[in-house]
Amino acid sequence: MTALPSLADVYFGAAQILRTLGWVQDRYVDNGFPPERPLEECPVCLIEAIFRAAGLPPQTWPDGHDDSEDQAARWELAETAAEALATRLGYDLDKTPEVDKPDRAYWLITWNDVKTRTRAEVLAALDEAARDAASQHASPPAEGRAHVSPPHRSPAQRKTAEMGAIDFTSGPWEADTAAAAFSAAVQEARRFSTRGSIADKDDAGFVVVCETPLPLEIAESFAHDLMEAEDPRVNDKWGPAGAIPVLVDGPNNPQWYFFGWAAR
Repeated sequence: MTALPSLADVYFGAAQILRTLGWVQDRYVDNGFPPERPLEECPVCLIEAIFRAAGLPPQTWPDGHDDSEDQAARWELAETAAEALATRLGYDLDKTPEVDKPDRAYWLITWNDVKTRTRAEVLAALDEAARDAASQHASPPAEGRAHVSPPHRSPAQRKTAEMGAIDFTSGPWEADTAAAAFSAAVQEARRFSTRGSIADKDDAGFVVVCETPLPLEIAESFAHDLMEAEDPRVNDKWGPAGAIPVLVDGPNNPQWYFFGWAAR
């Protein structure tokens, strides 16, 4: 079984599917009548986008997955994503009669199909859910240790004052691979500085924090949210940079956006 995407990647992926293919109401997939286009190229509804972003074939929902372990795991992931999103949008699952888990996703279909619903609302719900899911990587205080909140300061203020760190961003960079884009970013930074930039990350490398290519403005917001949440993947000035694939010139030409903390 191949590795599953994270919950954040499912939400980001679903949003990207809707941005690329288009959004529809009152049906799972709009492929015309009679069918004129492959299902993979047709506009879809919210629930269809979520199940595809989990790695399932078109129209797996509501008919069900095959008998493979891989599809069973992806179906469960998609159900979890749908249930969590429904809860975010105001559906209190605890106050409903106990039903089979797949049936709960029908509420999202009803929400999607409200006549006044807009594409922008659907995308905003997915983007916000993705950012919140990604921020859950932040580590809690150690068990048994009292947590005393210091006076409020942003992560940038704390790291600058206490750790001698500074935040940086770099990109987007166009290259055949993330590694090639990272190398280009490091070399360019070295032309102007050796401290406080991605040039510091040459030895530490980078970590891809989202597999799904995102529009640049969403990638920038996502990177900011991860740093605000002090996500452990990118929270070390001596550790790796964060890397996000971004869409600049269309879905077939992803570029790379890097960010993180560096020593001052």
